[in-house]
This record gives sequence, structure tokens and C-alpha cells, in this order.
Amino acid sequence: MLHSLSLSSSILITKYALAMKFVISLFLFLCTFLSYAQEEKEPFFEEIYFTDKKGDRIEASVSQDTKYIYMLIKSRNAIGEKAKLTMDEDEEYLYKKQFLLGGSSILFPIKKDLQKFKLYIYKANKKKHVKLREKALGIQAEEDAEE
Repeated sequence: MLHSLSLSSSILITKYALAMKFVISLFLFLCTFLSYAQEEKEPFFEEIYFTDKKGDRIEASVSQDTKYIYMLIKSRNAIGEKAKLTMDEDEEYLYKKQFLLGGSSILFPIKKDLQKFKLYIYKANKKKHVKLREKALGIQAEEDAEE
């Protein structure tokens, strides 16, 4: 009788050890999975580049007769976020009737993993462009105050 009790205890201990091993393995798996899921949920901006109206990447400067270009932001898990971009000092664009002065920053809303924004190239010979530039620089407000 003593022997069978010992065998029974041994079986219980073995089952308990296997159960504990399973619980520990499950815990480690969940920790790894949750850690990976957290990394995957972090917003990540992969690439920002410019294309012409045909969709060809722009590697150098554009010609003077180009009216607009597209800025594309390729991201992961960034939908609903805003990308803050600072323009180069020598770049002047218009975006949604807003003048983007070289060196200024603007927030672009991210609605897709590959977001496309149309940027009009500033033309000093266009009155509308000049007016938006003056408004952004505060020049028009100064001229109105003098009159």
C-alpha cells in the first residue's frame, strides 16, 4: 500500500511539474507576443519622398515650368497620427492654400500607410502665390497698417 501511495504521489508530482512547465511556457509566450505586438503598434515612418505628376520619383531639382509635385509619406501604424515636417531653407511650396516658407514646419495628417500630399511650387509671378506668401510672412498686415 505504501508503494502505491508513493507511485501515486510520483504521478501527481509529475503532472504538477508538467502543468507548471506548461504555465511557464505559456507565460513566456504571452510576454514575447505582447512585446512583439507593442513593437508592431508603434508608429513608424519608413520613408518620405517626392514624385512628379506621373508618379516618378524626383531625385534632383524640378524644372521651372513644373506646377506641382507630390510628397509621399510611407509609414506603418501611424494612421491618425500627424507627421511634423520641416521644409528645407531653399524650398517654398503651397499646401491647401497655405504658404510653406523654407525652414518652417507643418503637420501633415496621416490617414493611410502611404499618404500622398500635393504641393504646389511657389511662383513669384503668380499673384495668388505672392499674396499667400505675404500673408504667411505678415507683410500684407504691415502694408495695411501703413495705409
